[in-house]
Amino acid sequence: MTTKIYGNKLKTRGYLTFPSNEMVNLLKHLEKIIVRTCINNELEENLLFLIVDEIEKAEEVPLVGCESHKSDVTKLVIRFYIIMRMHFLCKRWNEKTAEQKKKQRKLRKAAHLT
Repeated sequence: MTTKIYGNKLKTRGYLTFPSNEMVNLLKHLEKIIVRTCINNELEENLLFLIVDEIEKAEEVPLVGCESHKSDVTKLVIRFYIIMRMHFLCKRWNEKTAEQKKKQRKLRKAAHLT
């Protein structure tokens, strides 16, 4: 991949290297909603729906993209961000569950030996 430096900014074949302020604001907004929802609710199978409900209720969701594509681009960004966050939340839940199962196995084994 070829890169060219113009001033202080690095540009690569049309790929964005710096997010716009609107994109940063949108992601901050989404992250606040996700964190608040996760704090108020335990990790459970309905967490995705709770997060989506909170995003739908949110006022003034920042839009990203040009005037003619703002709603579509914003929907795609929100969808992608939620999927990625849910991936990491599920990974954390799986680790927590595996740890609990490991502790239970040890306790059962210790109880069985006595």
